[in-house]
Amino acid sequence: MSDLPLGRPVEDSPTYVGGLRLRNVFLNFGWPGARLVLLDEGVWLGPSAGVFRPFVPVRRFRFDEPCDIQAIGSSWISSGIRFHSLATDRWVIFWAWPTRRAEILNSSPC
Repeated sequence: MSDLPLGRPVEDSPTYVGGLRLRNVFLNFGWPGARLVLLDEGVWLGPSAGVFRPFVPVRRFRFDEPCDIQAIGSSWISSGIRFHSLATDRWVIFWAWPTRRAEILNSSPC
């Protein structure tokens, strides 16, 4: 996970609103607190609106770094995507509806 810029948003790709859970921080930001944006060179996760900026941190995952992206949960209540940077061993879970989860997983090159 790098602080370097990740390029522009992928053309014709929507942004996704959901929740966010962080490792080593016992915080779980529910829907609609977080936004996921697919970029040319990675994934940006952060607050979905200005009101959430003080509470929801920004996380970036670069596609050129070793990473693991997997679906987690099996219900409408606990459906998400775990983004795990193998280089830094940091991870985050983006909570999304099952239909959106499939859309995001199919769009990710990682």
